[in-house]
Amino acid sequence: MWERWTPEGGEPVETFTIVTTRASKLVSEVHDRMPVIIAPTDHQRWLTAPAATAKKLLVPFAAGLTIAAVGDRVNNIKNDDVSLLQSAEL
Repeated sequence: MWERWTPEGGEPVETFTIVTTRASKLVSEVHDRMPVIIAPTDHQRWLTAPAATAKKLLVPFAAGLTIAAVGDRVNNIKNDDVSLLQSAEL
């Protein structure tokens, strides 16, 4: 979810949020929370369903996920290149 807004007397700002849920079994090896991933088959329901129905989609997603170690460079927002996706040795 994102929004573009302009504070009084300021420049436009783009903001976003990441909705999280409890970790799947795989992700729980690394952290107790994970971003919500809406399955492609549920995209339309997420966008159009009443809030109570959409809330039921806020569950851990596991299909097709893998975990790979990455280097420390991912911890710095100034780093933004494809090498961040390369697996690192632990």
